[in-house]
Amino acid sequence: MSKTAERLRSRIRARHALPPPEQRAALRKGAGLTLQEVASAVGVTRGAVWHWEQGSREPRGDLLNRYLLALNVMDESA
Repeated sequence: MSKTAERLRSRIRARHALPPPEQRAALRKGAGLTLQEVASAVGVTRGAVWHWEQGSREPRGDLLNRYLLALNVMDESA
């Protein structure tokens, strides 16, 4: 399989793994984290995380992968 095809498959899997917006906020709050703490961990602004939790925007590319990793860690700590 080509690298391009594998990247595309990886992006599709990541999109399907992203929980709904309300669950994203619940995971963060359940872990006792602020928007700023999650933003710093992912490497984005506090506003970006807020938009992702509201469902008005979605993380993309490498940010999606880093946000998914953060959500998984938050889910394990809750």
